[in-house]
This record gives sequence, structure tokens and C-alpha cells, in this order.
Amino acid sequence: MGFLSKHDIIEVKDTYYEKIQVPEWGGEVYIYMLTAGERLNFENMVSRSKLGSNNTFDASVILNLIALCLRDEAGDILFSGDEVKELGKKNGKVIKKLAEKCMQINALGDDTLLEAKKN
Repeated sequence: MGFLSKHDIIEVKDTYYEKIQVPEWGGEVYIYMLTAGERLNFENMVSRSKLGSNNTFDASVILNLIALCLRDEAGDILFSGDEVKELGKKNGKVIKKLAEKCMQINALGDDTLLEAKKN
């Protein structure tokens, strides 16, 4: 392995995603890994959020994570801004499944989120 130039770094395709079957919705969705900027913004949001009992996060934190990760075939975010609250009206079992996949793909465990909250 040699030294990477700026061009090498910019050109490398390091985006990762998984196609997830959602039979309850009649199809499949793409769950993407967050970019560095998206992850930092998400961690900032976590740090400003309030913790509930048992160190649980407000539902909006998880719904925002799903909204950031849920994308179309071109990699464009499907839900933004006020649309995020619409995800909160969907099947809880599906949302839990998507949240778990988003956290797995982005290496975000509860401990990581709590650490972001502290910082």
C-alpha cells in the first residue's frame, strides 16, 4: 500500500449501504452509512437532546437517524425536515428494525450515543 494523494482520497468510493426487505411496506429500502458530516451533525443533535428514564433517547433522535439513512436508489435522502415526523406514524416493528440496521451500519450503539450526549 502506497501513500494516498488528495485525489486518491476524494475519488475512493467508500459509501456503504444495504438493501433491506420491508414486507410490511410491500418492498425494499436502502439503508446508507452516514457521511462524516452527517454523522457529526447527528452526534450534535444527540448532544442537544434530552434523555428520558433509563437513559433512553427521545423518539425524534431515532427517527432522525432513520431519515438520514433511508435513501433512494441514487443515494438521495428520502425524508427531510418536517417529513421526519411522518416516520413516527409508521409501523413500530418496522421502525425498530430500520433503527437497528441504521445503528449497526453506522457503528452506533447505545454506548456511542450516550458518549455523544456527554460530549
